[in-house]
Amino acid sequence: MSLEVVSIEPGASASIQVEAKSGVEKKPLPIPNFSQDDVAAVQNLRVPPGEIQLKISWNGLDKDFNKYPTGTSAAIIVDGIPTGYEVFPGGSTNIYVSSVVHRISIQAILGVRESPLSWAAHSTIFPPTLGDVGSNLLVGEPRLPPTSDPHLNCQGSGEITGDHPGWSSTSAIKLTVVAIDAQSYGVYWCPAAAPYGSGPISYTMTATPDAITCETVKTFCLLDQPYDGKNFTIMATDKTGSYSNNVSVIPNSGLIETCANFVNWCNVNPVFEKYSDFGNSAPELLGDCTFAAIADWEEAFFGIARSSHQIIKEYKSAVGNSNSELTNDQVFSYWKRFGIGDTYLDAAIPHPLDPVTMKQLLDSSQTRELIAQIRLSAGDSFAGYQIADGGYHWIDIDGYSPKGPVIITWGQILQMTWQQWNLDAQNLWSLTIK
Repeated sequence: MSLEVVSIEPGASASIQVEAKSGVEKKPLPIPNFSQDDVAAVQNLRVPPGEIQLKISWNGLDKDFNKYPTGTSAAIIVDGIPTGYEVFPGGSTNIYVSSVVHRISIQAILGVRESPLSWAAHSTIFPPTLGDVGSNLLVGEPRLPPTSDPHLNCQGSGEITGDHPGWSSTSAIKLTVVAIDAQSYGVYWCPAAAPYGSGPISYTMTATPDAITCETVKTFCLLDQPYDGKNFTIMATDKTGSYSNNVSVIPNSGLIETCANFVNWCNVNPVFEKYSDFGNSAPELLGDCTFAAIADWEEAFFGIARSSHQIIKEYKSAVGNSNSELTNDQVFSYWKRFGIGDTYLDAAIPHPLDPVTMKQLLDSSQTRELIAQIRLSAGDSFAGYQIADGGYHWIDIDGYSPKGPVIITWGQILQMTWQQWNLDAQNLWSLTIK
């Protein structure tokens, strides 16, 4: 039977606290025997999105391969935090954890006695099979060979006065292109800085005119296309935002970028192949795009289809129409009081717009689906559509690929570029339901 990990309040002690009975000496137990072989990922198609199932085993021995007294069990510790679950000598326990690499330890317990934490094994994830990722996809984030590093002199690089990350001059960027082979090249640059910024800095590097974009927290990208005198722009972003880019938004086809099935590199998990447009058809930006995005979020998060008739009816009840766009507060207020699509909103939690934060939220099993508001200008090409009249638009963010966020809108699963996101994003929310 699979068990879910019980969350522990922040700041909780990393050791299991057991009250000693009066007059009983609390003598520590020896450290339990535990190795990497005792942690295994379980192939289970019913694992919740964004999580993996781990099988934790224990032979019941201490580090010197001696048996513990009868009645000893071992608490399972993930990243230094007790999960609330135990494994017994000679047995195993299955737990769910988020799909990132974790440190797994155990702690022997016998009555009021407990041991120090064992050696920390690392959780693993099954490598993708050929059937999962296709025949021409790269597994893992692309790496550049160390021999190609130009070792740029980056002294003085970065912004020295601004609120957002950037460079104090165009010469401070010091972008360099290095040929890898006939079909690929690396782009290196000096880091940006933000004296009054917040959080890690990510970079959106765009090569024109072919609209190749790369989003990374590193200071280099590998591009799998021949180099033929391309022009490059770089935008640096952190939780405070970014400075404006001096080029127009790079359009794309809207087709989802193929991506490796690799943790923290690609996280796209559409529940349905086709979604209803819920009365909001491309490229209409007003109307019920807010209610349609909520219905998309509900379908993707819960895996349950919503009635298009019901969503449109609820939108009309909220006094929404194609000539008067509902404000964000009006939408959230209605959702809390009256419900949308059979759910009632508990909280819409705003988040910074930087790609690092977005990826972390999408990788979390607690959030994994987000709603965002973007602003498009007349003449923009968005996800394969030409926008006639600009305006605000709500979308569901289902995941991300190397090219950018993967969204659900207008009844379709579409691809944005990171450059589009950095330029157009206005608000980003994670949601909790009553």
